[in-house]
Amino acid sequence: MRLFKVLAPLACLYSVCLLADPRVKPASHSPSVARAMPGPMETLRAAEGDRNYSYGPTGPTLSRLTAHARAHAVTANITVIYDANFNANPAAKAAFQAAVNIWARTVVSPAPIRVKANFVDLGPGILGGAGPSTICTADNGLANTWYAAALADKLDGAAFCAALLPADWEIEADLNSAFTSWDYGTTGTGVSGRYNFMTVVLHELGHGLGFYGSMFATGGEGSFGYGSGLPDIFDRFAFTGGGARLIDFPNPSMALGSQLVSNDTFFDGPNTRSVNGGAKAKLETHDFTDFYGLDSDNGFSQGSSYSHLDDELYTATPNGLMTFALNSAEVFTDPGPIMRGMFQDEGWTLEPPPCSAVLSPASLTTSFHARSSSVTVTAGTGCAWTATSDAAFLTITGGASGSGNGAVTFNVAANISTVSRTGNLTIAGHTFTVTQTGVATKGDFDGDGAADLILYRPGNGDWMMRLSSQGFATGPDLSFGLSTDKPVPGDYDGDGLLDMALYRPSNGTWYVIFSSTSALAQLQWGIDTDIPMPADYTGDGRTDLCVWRPSTGVWYIFDLSNGTFTGRQWGLSTDTPLTGDYDGDGLADVAVFRPSNGNWYVFFSSTQTYTVYQWGVSTDLPLPADYTGDGRLDIAVYRPSNGNWYVYDLSTNTFIVYQWGISTDIPAPKDYDGDGRTDLAIWRPSTGTWFIYFLGSNTFQSVVHGTDGDAPIK
Repeated sequence: MRLFKVLAPLACLYSVCLLADPRVKPASHSPSVARAMPGPMETLRAAEGDRNYSYGPTGPTLSRLTAHARAHAVTANITVIYDANFNANPAAKAAFQAAVNIWARTVVSPAPIRVKANFVDLGPGILGGAGPSTICTADNGLANTWYAAALADKLDGAAFCAALLPADWEIEADLNSAFTSWDYGTTGTGVSGRYNFMTVVLHELGHGLGFYGSMFATGGEGSFGYGSGLPDIFDRFAFTGGGARLIDFPNPSMALGSQLVSNDTFFDGPNTRSVNGGAKAKLETHDFTDFYGLDSDNGFSQGSSYSHLDDELYTATPNGLMTFALNSAEVFTDPGPIMRGMFQDEGWTLEPPPCSAVLSPASLTTSFHARSSSVTVTAGTGCAWTATSDAAFLTITGGASGSGNGAVTFNVAANISTVSRTGNLTIAGHTFTVTQTGVATKGDFDGDGAADLILYRPGNGDWMMRLSSQGFATGPDLSFGLSTDKPVPGDYDGDGLLDMALYRPSNGTWYVIFSSTSALAQLQWGIDTDIPMPADYTGDGRTDLCVWRPSTGVWYIFDLSNGTFTGRQWGLSTDTPLTGDYDGDGLADVAVFRPSNGNWYVFFSSTQTYTVYQWGVSTDLPLPADYTGDGRLDIAVYRPSNGNWYVYDLSTNTFIVYQWGISTDIPAPKDYDGDGRTDLAIWRPSTGTWFIYFLGSNTFQSVVHGTDGDAPIK
């Protein structure tokens, strides 16, 4: 059930009750006799909550539609007589005029259309109300049928209808000056918590131009024709779901009253069906009390029932302008296909819809993996459009230009950084934003994008953490493992968070606690002499099980996503295995460091080739990581004898030396501030102190955490 702003009792909804009795004033009209009477007023209610939906042109197309008539040609001459309250509120007046200008470039009429605009207090929950000042029969219309003044004039080719009452305008529109949550914007973009004034005026002028019928119910009895016996042109297209015309019901009758609250009433005309996939358009005939929880007269709500499209079916769709309620952050800048079809069935001539487009989906959020995607473009026939990209990681592969309905296909490159990024496609004048997350930060337990300080205490199997989100001041201590286990944390479930995991050499079993479910998995992969080397070798965002077997130099990789495995021979028994993404393709590469000659042997997954780098001496500790923030691992060693870090940037073939640490320190580099660069860090067992050098900000921090005998998890 939708929620609505508080409403006054609806026994008489401001001025809509004037139609309880017929008022007919015959008048002469050459060459025959036309009849005239006051027209009905239909209302628009405020529904609670943001809808976050918009339909119709935006940008330059909308600017041309809303521009002053002197700036761009119009197809109907619509002038407005503003009351003093409008003249005192320039923002409201400008938004009203913007909606007028849209209609002036939508309907085609040789006769002038005058609108009386009133900015008045309509009470709580009502946004506006409008209708024709006069309704008339027309020589060039259907016989014995009422038409809104503007439509009658259009059909007969000259202004005549309002003068028969007499009235000084064809349409009268009231907007609620007491409503406090107006959005006077005219860009076609909604504002949270605000109701778009231009959209309300567009809706109300639609009623004034002829979107209404004479069906009415009170005390459960339905009638039409305002007591004259003549239907409105709208009524002639009203049918039951079974195909019976409503104007064939006894008038008045309880049967007609029941039909008007049946939720089974439709507008059936050839133009309406043509724009609606061959289907009839459903009118709003719910029981307002039972279905919407609103006050009504035996289910019928004067001003809301019947003379609107079905709210349940059409709200937040291209046909939602003419439902009986509007949400905040809901904007329309075009009447929509069904309303256009209904107006053509009634006798209006309309300009084709302006070239505009709707994108589906409206944006994309995706993981760091490379992927292909597409956007559906819904545009008018003959409306040409183009698609461009402003980001190097977004490549359009199809649909760079088109006309009418179509699609744009594009590739998203892998984000090899730990930092999220955004890029935009401009499609048919709309901005389609792609947000791509970065790879999970190594050692990030709390999910803030920065690594945490984690120690493993073999004596009791404790994982002792100090979280980056807490400034490394606090964190959980969790018991998991035996003294002979090897900690192998990673993102085994692909949720972007660190999973606690152990490799037990005695039985070759991996024990993993998935952060996404807290479930414990036991996976047998390896033997007691293997060295565990978990990493994402397949690029699916999940850490894979992997062991390197020194006796054969073979890497055994088990893909957790599909349950398959591969093997690769790379290295000698005396080598140190090192894995990571050295080529920046999003997949871990196998590599070894050979202490005997200081060589690195790196096999690149992207090219299936290898390169040998000489970097280091036999006593160095190899510590590959992304110290430069370019998304590729850099070759680096820590030399305990002098506390130097020697970092070789594979992207630029340059190197830098940092002095950070002493001979007894244990290095533990990770991205501790979440800036996408690995920071230098050492843990000093003698004092239990961590010393972190943040490379991005050129600052450092020391944290006391742990005691001698603990092991930092690298």
